[in-house]
Amino acid sequence: MAPHPEPAAMEEEALSIEFRRPGEMPGHHWHRQVEVNIPLDGPVHYLIGERRITLPAGHVGLFWGLIPHRLVDQGGCERMAILNIPLPLFLGFALDEALQSRLLQGQVIVSDRAHLFGEGDIRRWQQDAGHRQPHFAALLQEEIALMCRRVALTGWHSLQPEQGAVPLPTLSPERANKLHQMIAFMSCHYREGLKVAQVAQAARLHPNYAMQLFRQVMGASIKQYLLTLQINHARVLLAESRRPVQDIALSCGFSSQSRFYDAFGRLTGLTPLQYRRQSRGEE
Repeated sequence: MAPHPEPAAMEEEALSIEFRRPGEMPGHHWHRQVEVNIPLDGPVHYLIGERRITLPAGHVGLFWGLIPHRLVDQGGCERMAILNIPLPLFLGFALDEALQSRLLQGQVIVSDRAHLFGEGDIRRWQQDAGHRQPHFAALLQEEIALMCRRVALTGWHSLQPEQGAVPLPTLSPERANKLHQMIAFMSCHYREGLKVAQVAQAARLHPNYAMQLFRQVMGASIKQYLLTLQINHARVLLAESRRPVQDIALSCGFSSQSRFYDAFGRLTGLTPLQYRRQSRGEE
C-alpha cells in the first residue's frame, strides 16, 4: 500500500455531515475522526485496510478513520449519510465501553438492525450543522450521541480488518482503555485548572508516557485538548447566558480574565464579547 499523508490535527477537525450518492474512491485515505456511514437504499463495499467489507443497506457502520479505507463499489446505493465525528467528541458520548474499545483497536462496528434512522433524521442533522448559532451545534451533538447510543443498545457486531493495515500502531485494549480514562477524567474536571500530571495519574500512567500516547492518537497535546474543552464550554455560556465575561472565565477554569481573552482569541479569532454578539445575530 502506498504511504499516506499525515491526518489533520485535532483542532482542524469538526463534526461534519454529508448526505449524497456515494462515489468510488481511487485510493485509500485516512483521518483521525470516527466515520459513520449509513447507506439507505443499497449495500456499499469497502476496502478497510486490505480486506473487503460490505455494509448492508440501512445498517450503520462505524470505524476509526486512522484505518486506511476506500469505497470500491457503491452497490447500487444512491443515498448515503457520511458523518465524521472528532474522536474526543465520540469518546465523550458515554457509550458501551466494549464498543469504544473495539473501535479504537481498529475494528469496524456494524449495527445488527437496519433502518434505525431515515432520510428525515439525516436532513435535520444537516440543517443543524449549517446553523451558526452554538445552540444548534449543541443540539446536533446531542442527537449524534443519541444515534450512537441507539446503535449500542439495539445490538452491534464488529469486523476485524487485516493485521498491519493501520498506519499507526493499533491500540491494544489496555492502551485504548488508558486513553479513554484520560479523556473521561478531563471531560469531568477540565474546569478545575488541571495539570498534565493529574490527567496522567487518573489513568495511572507516567506523565511522559501519557503525553506521548495522547499526542500520537489525538494529534494534539493534553494541554491543547484541555484548552479546547474550556473554550467550547465558554462559547456555550457566552451564547446562552448574560453572565459577565470574568465570571465565565473563572467558571471555565482560567486563572485570570487576561489568560481567557488570550486563549479565546487564539482559538476563535474573536474576543468573547464579539463572539457573544455574533452568536446572537447582533452583528
